[in-house]
Amino acid sequence: MNIVTPILFHDFKHHLMSGVEWIRTQQQGNGQMQNQLLTIGSAQLDYYKGGLHVSRIKEEVWQFLSANDLAEKENYKVWLDTNRGYREITLSDNSRWTLRMVEKENYIHIHPSRQSPHTLRIKANTLKTVLCTLALTKEYCRDIELINRYRKEYLNLSPIKIGANHTELENTFNLFLQKLKE
Repeated sequence: MNIVTPILFHDFKHHLMSGVEWIRTQQQGNGQMQNQLLTIGSAQLDYYKGGLHVSRIKEEVWQFLSANDLAEKENYKVWLDTNRGYREITLSDNSRWTLRMVEKENYIHIHPSRQSPHTLRIKANTLKTVLCTLALTKEYCRDIELINRYRKEYLNLSPIKIGANHTELENTFNLFLQKLKE
């Protein structure tokens, strides 16, 4: 069911399957790709890798808010304000989601909570590097010089050190590659 709700969810930034679909649809190095990657920012973030589709996540959040008389903007604001401006709810797969308020038409801002089941804490620059590299190569890339070229050319990032520990980068590549093969 696709219902229109005032929920703001940056799924590209926080949902694995949205990232996988984005990789699949990218054309070789178009200018739009760079702009989309830069929206991810540069801080650490929580990335949902569970089985709930984006529309299901929004639906479950909306159902919770509606059932608790929190769907109206003012009620929602009061509820958040009694807990330092955010709340956390649990969805059907036991993943936890943080709810905040933004001053936009879609005022219910959601993202995966820290240390939630089905969620990975990741550096934004690692995520951008993997998304960019896979969008351009469509395969795992161990060539640090090529990765660094993409980081400089598309992401305005400094190079990663050759020979350093790249465990987070490798794990993130493997996670995406596994989903791309499904």
